[in-house]
Amino acid sequence: WYELRRVPEDASVEIAYFGIVPAEFGRGFGKHLLSCAVRDAWALGPKRVWLHTCTLDHPNALPNYVARGFTPYKAEEYEVPESTIRTPKTAIRFPRVNLNFQLTRKRKLLIAAIVLTPLLLFVVYTWSALAWSYSQGERAGYVQKFSKRGWVCKTWEGELAMVSIPGTMPEKFYFTVRDDAVAHRINGAMGKRVSLSYEQHKGVPLRCFGETEYFVTNVKVVE
Repeated sequence: WYELRRVPEDASVEIAYFGIVPAEFGRGFGKHLLSCAVRDAWALGPKRVWLHTCTLDHPNALPNYVARGFTPYKAEEYEVPESTIRTPKTAIRFPRVNLNFQLTRKRKLLIAAIVLTPLLLFVVYTWSALAWSYSQGERAGYVQKFSKRGWVCKTWEGELAMVSIPGTMPEKFYFTVRDDAVAHRINGAMGKRVSLSYEQHKGVPLRCFGETEYFVTNVKVVE
């Protein structure tokens, strides 16, 4: 940091305070910071720019001033009591953040593994949910509704009315057909009593494979 002070008596500007925290010594910041201070001081339109230094400053302070264009114009010697000398507190140096991040081959493989592993697990889970059936069976009745629907993924969805005892309310069986050939046969058997063979697949993650967990695999006309 630095602080400039106008001196109206001789139309000059004094660099009243100039310093760098000890943790940053030896990194070349003093040269650039002093150049900025001198630039801002002359921008104020003075007749001269000056500052004070002493042997209590850093050993590189005076050479830095001279290198920036300052010339010594007055020197004084006097003793300073030890009790008035303040030892600067130890500065806390924060760890640097490396902004030069480069994608090495190892990092690329790590990123690819992070991205692809969840996708691969999802694919394996979906395949296993479709490949293995929780149960298999048959349902008999009359197909009341059967249509191909869906916003993006269209599947054949149907409703089978099962009547066990005449005069009672029919039980409804909702099913999905993924095979167009089986769907065509069901359409041809509308209005007839049919027997549907199905597989139950639990945990299918997407509705693109069907709106129900009962996938019809075959159809037979029973009367």
